[in-house]
Parts: sequence; structure tokens; C-alpha cells
Amino acid sequence: MTRSSKSEYKVFFVNFVKQLLLIKPNEAKDKLSQNAPLGKFIKSSNYKRFVLKKYLNSQKLSEKDEIHFFYKDQIAVELEIYFDTDELFKFTIIETLCAAPNTKDEINYFNWYPFKSKIVFFVDLNEQFFNILMKIENGSITVVIRDENEPYSPMDKVLVSALIANFEKVSVPSQFRMI
Repeated sequence: MTRSSKSEYKVFFVNFVKQLLLIKPNEAKDKLSQNAPLGKFIKSSNYKRFVLKKYLNSQKLSEKDEIHFFYKDQIAVELEIYFDTDELFKFTIIETLCAAPNTKDEINYFNWYPFKSKIVFFVDLNEQFFNILMKIENGSITVVIRDENEPYSPMDKVLVSALIANFEKVSVPSQFRMI
């Protein structure tokens, strides 16, 4: 990997994470439809490869004017996105339908609506170049070490530094706090 491609991956990654953080789930029954935030995002992204791992068919759910209650969270969509030929990053996006809260839990019940969902993004970085993994949820980025017995790589350091410089809520292992 060349020096110029190193700076390119850092810029691309930071810009892509900024786009991910803009995705706010809504009440759309079909989470990949043109009206759903995730559907809009997928249609506008320039990815190399896209793998749909799980998809909750909205046709199996209740009619639009009926309320559909889930008694436990259910994965509506799970997909993987690859952007480059080197497959430096694999983004796994999981949108989960939230279960209806107990009616006695007034605060959570007040904020709940049918087909309410939450989105979590997992980033698996190519092991040849990186020794970190990431989770992005609720505007926060959590970085973890893949293998504690291996040192972090220079590319890990560059990417973590870029995340710390560009985002407010970044949780990193102690080895990266001195960067």
C-alpha cells in the first residue's frame, strides 16, 4: 500500500463515517424502501460489493394502518458493504426493530412507535493492515483491539488519530490515548 493510498483511505473512512452518523431510522415498515433512511443511503452509496445477510420482508408484517407489536427486538436488515478492491473495510449495518416496551414504563412507551428501529454499524478492518475493530452506535464510535497479543499497526494509529480529530464521541483502548 502506497503513502498516497494511506491518506486516501483515512479521508474516505472519515467521510463515510460522517455519512453513517447522519442515518436516523424512521417509522418506515420496509427499512430498504426509497423512503427509509437506510434505503436512501444504500441507493446513494458508491460501493463495490453489497451482501444482504438478513431482510425482514415487510409484506409479512401487518397492514400499514395496523399496529404490529414485537415482544423482543428483531433484526429487520443486516447487510455488508465493501468499497474497494483491497477490501480494507467491511461495514456491517444492522437495523433492528424495537420491541414494544411495557406500558407501565411510561418514558420508553411514550417514545415508542410501530416499526421504531435502531441502527448499529460494525467495521471489520482487513487484518493484513489493521489490528482494530469498530462499532458505531448512537453517535458514538468504539474502537477495540482485535488481537491483544499483536501490536497495533501504523495504519491503526493513523485511522484512530483521524477519528479522534473528527468526532466528539470516540472511545479507544488505552494504547491509543497517547496519540
